[in-house]
Amino acid sequence: MNTWAMLRVTMGALAICDLQVAAQNLGAPNGHLILQVRLYDLAHVPSQTLDRALQETANILAAAGVQVLWQTGEAGSPEGRTVDYSFRAHRDDRAFVAVRMVRGVPATVPPRALGFALPFAQDGVHVTMFYDRIEELARSASPGAAKILGNALAHELGHVLLGSGQHSRDGIMKAVWSQADFQHLAIRHLEFEPGEAAALSEEVARRAALVGLVLMKWIAGPPTTGGVRPSAEQRAARPIGSR
Repeated sequence: MNTWAMLRVTMGALAICDLQVAAQNLGAPNGHLILQVRLYDLAHVPSQTLDRALQETANILAAAGVQVLWQTGEAGSPEGRTVDYSFRAHRDDRAFVAVRMVRGVPATVPPRALGFALPFAQDGVHVTMFYDRIEELARSASPGAAKILGNALAHELGHVLLGSGQHSRDGIMKAVWSQADFQHLAIRHLEFEPGEAAALSEEVARRAALVGLVLMKWIAGPPTTGGVRPSAEQRAARPIGSR
């Protein structure tokens, strides 16, 4: 068996696994769509804090009908260090959303911003979170770093999935959270508005459909230069936070 034939067999096995994810998106038992999020922790967030924050984010999206499949980005991957500020008329065709946690805030970022989103990024990360700012805020806000990070990450993912930098008057997509909001999320996470949840589902379904399309292209012929292949972390990824 030649190398490409062997690769086709291997990729076929991987395709079955990932196409099962796509199939679940069409009718998951809990009625939730599945969103793949690739995470690059460049800030080295304490593991317990990060786990609790991702659980919080997953619970927020679960309330909007979306189940999160967390993936660990490969260490040293250029994707986790690339920021694409160019504006495009359409969103990218990656089947996942890429997120990074960093320390150090560029001078161009507004003073109170905990992170930012690039809904139309074609390369690199879609979301950047400033963990040092979250740590600083947690010293004066009762919810703690995990709660703040989890809700702030859900907010930025909301921008990506809604394809907009706009904010709402209430809920998790507010531009500025008040003291009352922080008191609320200390008890229970903030939520997406019903209209926002519906729009989120549409975009998650679009990205989920790309899983099958991309893998079928891989099986049909040799991968093109620069193609992204499923990593060991992706194959081992598992959904968390569904309710």
